[in-house]
Amino acid sequence: MLKNYFYLARFAGYLNEKISGLNISDIFTQEKDTIYIHLNGDEDFPYKHLVLSTNSQLPYLIIKSDHRKAKKNITYFFQDLHGAKIESVSIALGERDIKIKTDSGELHYILRGNRSNIYFLKNSVIHPFKAGKNDAKDKLFDELNSQIYVSAPDIYFEENILADNKLRKKEYPFVSKELYKEAALHGKTDALMPESLSGIIESIYESKIAVYFDQFLEKVVFVPENFKSYKVPEDAFITDDMNDAIREYLILNFKTAKISNLSKDLSRFFEKEIGKLSSKINNLKSRVEAGSRHEEYYHFGNLLLANLYSFNKGEKSVMLTDYEGNSIEVKLNEKISPNQNVEAYFEKAKNEKINFEKSTELYNNTVLKYQELLKLHTEFDNCEKFEELKEIHGKVFPSGKSKKMIQEDSKIKYRHYLIDTKYHVFVGRDSKSNDLLSTRFAKQNDYWFHARGLPGSHVVLRVENTKEVVPKNILKNAASIAAFWSKAKTAKVAPVSYTFGKFVYKKKGFDPGQVALSKESVLLVKPEIPSNTELVDE
Repeated sequence: MLKNYFYLARFAGYLNEKISGLNISDIFTQEKDTIYIHLNGDEDFPYKHLVLSTNSQLPYLIIKSDHRKAKKNITYFFQDLHGAKIESVSIALGERDIKIKTDSGELHYILRGNRSNIYFLKNSVIHPFKAGKNDAKDKLFDELNSQIYVSAPDIYFEENILADNKLRKKEYPFVSKELYKEAALHGKTDALMPESLSGIIESIYESKIAVYFDQFLEKVVFVPENFKSYKVPEDAFITDDMNDAIREYLILNFKTAKISNLSKDLSRFFEKEIGKLSSKINNLKSRVEAGSRHEEYYHFGNLLLANLYSFNKGEKSVMLTDYEGNSIEVKLNEKISPNQNVEAYFEKAKNEKINFEKSTELYNNTVLKYQELLKLHTEFDNCEKFEELKEIHGKVFPSGKSKKMIQEDSKIKYRHYLIDTKYHVFVGRDSKSNDLLSTRFAKQNDYWFHARGLPGSHVVLRVENTKEVVPKNILKNAASIAAFWSKAKTAKVAPVSYTFGKFVYKKKGFDPGQVALSKESVLLVKPEIPSNTELVDE
């Protein structure tokens, strides 16, 4: 109700008392839709400013006793008012138009929704704060000159309303629905409505103002403490100083907006992360329940080693008898020698053991993380205080990473793959994301890949535990992904450079996506997305 005509009328009277006789040293803006008027003449408050906001969602006037002007991004307005003396402050009858009269012209603060504006009138010329249609200036000038301005509060409306047997909304558009509702609670019959409404207006002019956040209405309330249509809580801010009431109203609104933003951040985070972890747990659970095949591969390797001369290069499989007399078909790689097939099975057994242990460890850690996240989500659902919400937000978005970086990172999308349900691989989409992937996202001990000598995406293999060795086949899988997302995509075999993230850097003058390597190795791989690789995020 802060925009209600009668509240503005009361504040116009407050301003008339507080700032008449003071001088204007300068008028400037340092934020959108808002003007600051520096007032001189109050020895106790040399930095006193009158702030006028024309924001359509939350317009307001307020006196700030100690405001310091910003050092940059300042624009000055209405130069003819600099040095002017304020003579009076008044409000137009029936219009949300507050006039600040000075010895150098008039300043009008007019609230009209999206067309709210501030105008300076001097010598029959109108100067607007926000640019509008030039052909409307003459009409506005006539309107302002035909208005009757009074120092508020004023009994004009009470007298006229009481004279009406029937209230006509067209004649009294400044009487809001909230006031009619409040008057209905006081007047027992329609005949008593004018008298009740007059009492309501008097309450707005003279009663203490209550400011609080209404949980049911989900908004900040600004209302006389004796209004019957609102249940003012015991902890409400109550004052008879209009400026203090407006200050508290703005603080609560900004705080409420901040709470809303924090809640939206957390809601999005929990929805995304809980879904992601749930999917990850299901995949890892299937992997763990399937068990490890490292003993099987090791057994195959021993059988092949014992029967090394029973098969030749070019064969796809061989039938062998195990130590218990059972016949077993062992698959072979027809392109490599018998010795290499033996080594391949032993290497496969070793990697399978490492991968299974890591998958089991990752599964257990992910379940714990999921449980902690659910607990935090429950705390979020049940929190009632801003401090609690802020604490949860701090846990989710650590202070070590600035909000700006979080926002930037969230806008940058990488292709995200998961190898063997354990190893995370990230692929750049363009020059910008390649740069950020390599210089900001990649950690020192992450593996970095790029098709050697050809344009392509930068690829990062995240290393979660630097004490564990990443299996060679995983490095080859990541290299194959790098080759696939390059100009070598259609080649049978492609060379891929790889190194640690700490050896990747940019030189001054490099084009977007261009980096240098201080150390590198090369893998020859087939450009493909390996069969053990899952696309997590496109």
